[in-house]
Amino acid sequence: MLLRHALVGPTLRGCLGPDRERSTAARFMIRASIESVPPIRRIKNREIDHLRKFAAAMRRSLPDRDGVDLYWGLHFALAMAHQTIRDSERLTKLSEGSCDFNDVEGIIDRIVAVSVMALTGGETKIEKVSVQRAR
Repeated sequence: MLLRHALVGPTLRGCLGPDRERSTAARFMIRASIESVPPIRRIKNREIDHLRKFAAAMRRSLPDRDGVDLYWGLHFALAMAHQTIRDSERLTKLSEGSCDFNDVEGIIDRIVAVSVMALTGGETKIEKVSVQRAR
C-alpha cells in the first residue's frame, strides 16, 4: 500500500488522465529526463530525503530482503512510473489503444503489483480499485 498511495500514486495522478495530459508536471518530467544541463541535474539529484523514508519503510516491511534489493526495487518502481508518463505514445501504438492512460488507478495498481512481485519473488494479483472521481 505504501508504494500505491505515496510513492507512485501522486506522480501518476498529477501527470496522467484526460485533464492532466501534458500538464506542467508531466512536461517537466519529460524535459528533465532528456536534459543533461547542470541545473536540471541538480534539481533531480538534490531532493532524495523523501526516498530515504520510503527505503526505510520498505526495510521495515520486508526485513528479510537485502537492502540493495530494496533500493533497486524502489528505483524500478519509480522508473516504471516515470517511463509511463514519458512514453505513453509508444505503448498506445504498440497496444493499438488497448492500454488506457485515462485509467490512472489501474496504471498505479499495475506498477505496484509488478514492484511487489519483484521485491517478494512471488505472484500478486492486480487489484482493481474503484475510485469515484470528483467532478
